[in-house]
Amino acid sequence: MTDEEINRKFELVADHLAALAVSQQKAEERATRADTRIDRLERVLMLAIRAGQRERNERREKTNTLEDAMTKLAESQAHADRRLDALIDIVQGGKQ
Repeated sequence: MTDEEINRKFELVADHLAALAVSQQKAEERATRADTRIDRLERVLMLAIRAGQRERNERREKTNTLEDAMTKLAESQAHADRRLDALIDIVQGGKQ
């Protein structure tokens, strides 16, 4: 094999190595971009989860507040009914 043939083979190998290096660099860049997108998606997902948790907690608090108000209203209505019954008894007792 002549020096020229050896040099051509080395150049061919060098070209292939350079192409491989470029391909590997591009693959690493794509992987880095994919990692960045995944990180971004994870952050967005965590924000959505936290927003959902806040919403659920707020609704639970509102439901509890509404239930408390309804309980107080029912107690007040029962008290008013008892007083009205007592008044009716007084009025009816005076007529008899």
